[in-house]
Amino acid sequence: MKEVEKATDVLISAIKNSKRYTRYQDILEQIKGQKDVYGELVEFRKTYFDLTNKNDDNFDEIEKLQQKYHDLLMKSDVMDFIEATDRLCLMMRDIYIKIADEVEMDIDFIE
Repeated sequence: MKEVEKATDVLISAIKNSKRYTRYQDILEQIKGQKDVYGELVEFRKTYFDLTNKNDDNFDEIEKLQQKYHDLLMKSDVMDFIEATDRLCLMMRDIYIKIADEVEMDIDFIE
């Protein structure tokens, strides 16, 4: 188990030292420094997350939400933050997929 823990620590360190992660952290700190923008962005992200994780067909609601927050979403620093978040999420997803693909487990019971 110690070997796995060490490897996990190395992976975490590599992630934290990656350009994607440091870019995300830098932009997040910039956004947090703008309390009104950050508060509005948190509200948008929470609502967007809730809408996109429903099983309903809610395209219209998502479109309305994007229209409501159009001015916020067009700010260059907010656009940079969203892009940095997406890039970090893609990197993390790729890591998870690689681990899941390489570590065999019998999960055939999941349909």
